Amino acid sequence: MPIRETINRRPILFGVVMIVATAIATMVSIRQLRSRRQGPPDKAFFTVDEGKTYFADDSMLVAPVDHNGQEAVQCYVFRCGKKDFVGYLLKYSPQGKDQLEQQHAAGLASAVGLSGSEVLVKKPGDKSWVDQGNDKSRSILQIHCPDDPNAGVEVVAP
Repeated sequence: MPIRETINRRPILFGVVMIVATAIATMVSIRQLRSRRQGPPDKAFFTVDEGKTYFADDSMLVAPVDHNGQEAVQCYVFRCGKKDFVGYLLKYSPQGKDQLEQQHAAGLASAVGLSGSEVLVKKPGDKSWVDQGNDKSRSILQIHCPDDPNAGVEVVAP
């Protein structure tokens, strides 16, 4: 039992090692808990060019928004392997935008009470927007890797 003998010969050293190990374990636990916080994300992706390029901005912005004189809509970015791509675009109807901005002003973060017809989606490059409540939106919101439809897709956070 050489470990037991070492501990008995150097109890102060053993105590210091145990305190340091406990402090490291506590810091790791706190960091993991902070990374799992609940609530909406602080940032969301937006695009002005059908998803060719995108940028992160405040997630409380209600698309469409003005970005340097251009209309920006929200975009959802996904990853297949090492390749990132925009899966779909989202904006609100004028009525939905007004309602959601009023809810944000009242301190509500989510789209409570919005109907699917007030949320509009489309694939990048498509000409027309589709009501999220419409059956056509299902195919828009089903995301597949462009090069391999059977590969796994992961969401990219801003």
